[in-house]
Amino acid sequence: MTTKSFILKNKHATRRLPSEIQQKLKVLMNCYTITGFIINREEKTYTFYKSHKIKGIQMKDPKQYSGKYELEALEDNKTTKLTLSV
Repeated sequence: MTTKSFILKNKHATRRLPSEIQQKLKVLMNCYTITGFIINREEKTYTFYKSHKIKGIQMKDPKQYSGKYELEALEDNKTTKLTLSV
């Protein structure tokens, strides 16, 4: 299980949470794109597929990945800690 934490502005954590998670997953999974992204806000889980780009050719991975996320408000009330687990 891979886990990484990121610091986000509160505005991004509330308004653009799915987009922020997708961007951070690209970094975490070292992939070209995230497709088929589905988020469940009640259970704080997500599922997705990823693809790689090798020598200019995009290759889709048939495996479906899933994980969970946690949001933690920091002391300064302007930032939020996002922790992703895949």
